Amino acid sequence: MTFRAVVLSGLLAAPLGAMADTPEESQNACFEASSMMGQMLPCVSDAVRVCLEDIPGYDQKGVRPEQMLGCVAPVAAWWERKADAEYERVLGVALVQDGEAGGATPVTSRVARLKTLQAAWLAYRDARCAVDMVGTGPGAESPLAAVSCLMNESAEHAVYLSAWGKPRPF
Repeated sequence: MTFRAVVLSGLLAAPLGAMADTPEESQNACFEASSMMGQMLPCVSDAVRVCLEDIPGYDQKGVRPEQMLGCVAPVAAWWERKADAEYERVLGVALVQDGEAGGATPVTSRVARLKTLQAAWLAYRDARCAVDMVGTGPGAESPLAAVSCLMNESAEHAVYLSAWGKPRPF
């Protein structure tokens, strides 16, 4: 078993939230584990769950949507900041790589391709989350659905970007 596999099996053996004292630490641990796995893990919403469990009446399903939004919104904002930070990091990597390539042309520029990717992702994320907000079923036409979508899409994008500029095992 490789070192990476040992670390990952240890991380995944217990809930990541149990390894952290604060929601920020929980989210950082989730991001690191997701980055190592190369995919978004279910722990993305652990901080939301912990917050919801602290609301009186949560276990009897007596939580109002505004209370739920109060738990989801800060976590969504954290993941959005993480995605933005990862984008800025990879943009810096791309600038260095383009400079080392002797001034890449606009067609081959890593920076141009990354900016195109980011603009397309932002458009996709916004459209996807707008659809979730007006979707059907419980929670439809609620900002809660859109904010949950923003959280998940941002987390997935942050994890995707985390692989940029790092050595790949294969």
